[in-house]
Amino acid sequence: MEAAAVGTAVGKLAPKLYGLLLANRKVRADLEHDIGSIKKELLMISAVIRQDDGRRRGGNDDVHSRWIAMVRDLAREIEDCVDTFTHHVALRSGTSWIRRKLHRVKTVRARNQFAAAIRRIKKKSAEAAMLRNKYEPDASSVLTTNFHTGNTGSSCNLVSESDDEEDTEADTVAVGIEAQRDELLEMIRGQQPEELKVVSLVGFGGIGKTLLARKAYNDTVEEGEYNVRAWVRAADKGSRYVLEEILRQLGIAGSSSCHLKKLRASLRECLGTKRFFIVIDDIRAAFWHDIKDAFPIVPGVSSIVMVTTAIQSIANACSTGHGHVYVMKTLAEEHSRQLFFKEAFLEDAPAPGDRSQLSTSQALTKCDGLPLALVTTAQFLHSRGNPERWANLCEYLGKHLETENALARMKRVLVHSYTSLGSEDVKTCLLYLGIYSNGHPIRR
Repeated sequence: MEAAAVGTAVGKLAPKLYGLLLANRKVRADLEHDIGSIKKELLMISAVIRQDDGRRRGGNDDVHSRWIAMVRDLAREIEDCVDTFTHHVALRSGTSWIRRKLHRVKTVRARNQFAAAIRRIKKKSAEAAMLRNKYEPDASSVLTTNFHTGNTGSSCNLVSESDDEEDTEADTVAVGIEAQRDELLEMIRGQQPEELKVVSLVGFGGIGKTLLARKAYNDTVEEGEYNVRAWVRAADKGSRYVLEEILRQLGIAGSSSCHLKKLRASLRECLGTKRFFIVIDDIRAAFWHDIKDAFPIVPGVSSIVMVTTAIQSIANACSTGHGHVYVMKTLAEEHSRQLFFKEAFLEDAPAPGDRSQLSTSQALTKCDGLPLALVTTAQFLHSRGNPERWANLCEYLGKHLETENALARMKRVLVHSYTSLGSEDVKTCLLYLGIYSNGHPIRR
């Protein structure tokens, strides 16, 4: 999570710095070479951090982790350097030429210090690269191999948040979901039944979207309501894969060379006038407009396409007339406690006044009803033994999130949710809001 945050912060530095320089040609001329150096360093550091954020390594890679820590420190140093420089050199718009001349004289020291700081940063960067080449000699070959195969990071597979979510949901999250299942089934079966209906389930990663969709899907299977059924996992996949997989499940062999238009026509012909229920699980890209024509609208035939996604804009785009979006809810306090105690192997809630009661209450507050957080946190705390120690562990849960394998799934979901925000401005805003404690009032 920290890597993604540092990557975003670094990505915002270059525009910030160049905005200042464009407004002050003299400063730009004096520091042209240094600015060019810092620009290249920013781009490479940002790329390295983002690349590391998107890779999964088999086993512990301590050398690489140490090197990434050095790169993060370098990124923070650059950020501090740029912030200090812009604070001393920036001029308000409309400043008279006399004040600009005077300001230029006053900021000679700041410009010299900035140039010296750039030289120190370049030296540290060179030292970090030398240490990596010395103690991780295979790093360059690994990166070269992956550029040829189209992957980023190591030779291992990319992280799939949906796979982690599905594994977590399989046995442990079926707590307090009955009410949501009934609401979803009512949305599926009610209101204008004689048409194709697209229902979107949207919610934070790890909240139970896949489980809820599976519950509704299985209920309709048991009751034999639909003649044709298919379930496709779309995480990190495109429109072509989704259509090919649906056709494969319906018994029609597709070809990877088929044009998207032909795939749509094939699926439309296969479905014909049949009543179908198709689930597209974990859509992360806005490709609904590429596949929607593959699902025929037949008067008098009520078919369902259900999609799950963590992105609200995709849920809105997929749902019929933006009217069939089901927003996932976090677990109520009672169900949160029930799930937490189950995963922490606690027979009953701690007695009032017991030290462990404070610990569990603090853990439940931090998890805020999110099933994946409850499961992973409970399992992590249970692995540490005595519940009386849990309060201290919960207080520094963010620190443990960076280092503990037991919390790795939750960290990946958080990072994926953060990187999926898209807009760098939104990410930066979120980082600033993260300074404040939960529930803290913020004045505009």
